Amino acid sequence: PVALPPGEARITVSLEPDALAADDAFVAVVPAEATERIVLVTPGDLPAEATLFAERALEIGSDPAFRLERRNVASLDAALRAGTALVLFVDILPPGTTAFRTWLEAGHGAVVVVGPRIAGSRTRSDLVAARADGEVDRLGDRGGTIGDVALEHPVFLPFRGGGSAALSSARFIRYSRIVPDSSVEVLARFDDGVPALLEQQVGRGRLMVSAIPLDRRGGDFPLQPAYLPFLRRLALHAAGYRPQPLWRTAGEGWRPATAIGDLVIATPSGALVRPDSGGVQGAATLGELGFYQAYAERAAGEPLAVAAVNAAPRESDLSASPPSELLLGVQEAPDLETAMERLPASELEQRQRLWRILLMMVLAVLVGESLLGSRGWRGRAMRGVPDLPQGGGNA
Repeated sequence: PVALPPGEARITVSLEPDALAADDAFVAVVPAEATERIVLVTPGDLPAEATLFAERALEIGSDPAFRLERRNVASLDAALRAGTALVLFVDILPPGTTAFRTWLEAGHGAVVVVGPRIAGSRTRSDLVAARADGEVDRLGDRGGTIGDVALEHPVFLPFRGGGSAALSSARFIRYSRIVPDSSVEVLARFDDGVPALLEQQVGRGRLMVSAIPLDRRGGDFPLQPAYLPFLRRLALHAAGYRPQPLWRTAGEGWRPATAIGDLVIATPSGALVRPDSGGVQGAATLGELGFYQAYAERAAGEPLAVAAVNAAPRESDLSASPPSELLLGVQEAPDLETAMERLPASELEQRQRLWRILLMMVLAVLVGESLLGSRGWRGRAMRGVPDLPQGGGNA
């Protein structure tokens, strides 16, 4: 065991040099423990216990760890700085400000949890492609359940392979009725067909709208085992979180996940690459083995991102390939005589008759051409005496 230093750590594992030098060293980058910042926006009169279960569930777990910051809607624009991964609206609609829309379209995420305030007011946001139409009371039939679920969606990744039973075990006695627009994707529905979870694209960002209650008022979902993984996956997907690989393979393209203006990448050999030169944003090709470092404007100081590059493992396999692998997909052509022998006698006779007819036609054409060529064209001439002029004269 090796104790890792705080922050990002670069690791190099070396072996004794041999004939193949490309795989004598293996490099990796172990990032610091990721922390994602979530801004929680609630109405001013919302009691603290309404978000207690959601806050506790999001604070549990690591890599990434969520750090919550409570804000009101008036101070939201000031909180949309670098490092904010997600904005969670609980029973309040997102603002229609230009700053928030620009932040969302840049690739960030937001989750709107529709509660009794939104459902009762029936107000609508220009940013949300859905409207609330009152509440559904299921107290008479002992609560409803989540029925139709798009298990292939990343939000429901923990519930695949038989895990959907844990999600459907929660009972909901009261939830909001959401009427989505045609452009919105419905990811889950309650057992009565009312949409439970929606997703819409806003530029490069994601806006999730949930009618699933996150407190005890709406049912027993916060007490169920599926509550924590569902809420965590919902936050990760909406925030667009992608864990960085420890190492990459030579030949791949790399562009740091963090937004870096005027990106400059230093290669292991010391060369500088500017992927954004010429006004086109691109990725740097990882053609060398070692550590690539990303900087802003100029390669000085501590790098903002580091990528470790190794050779593909299959290139180090020097064992001889069996000859049978070289012949995969190759078929031996059948012998013509053998193939002719396998034909039925009737079919063989029919093919031979056709060839005889063709040969006779060719022979007839050759004979006709020979006869015409031997005759040719012969003109006829008549012997005659020329007329002389009268009156004499020398002939």
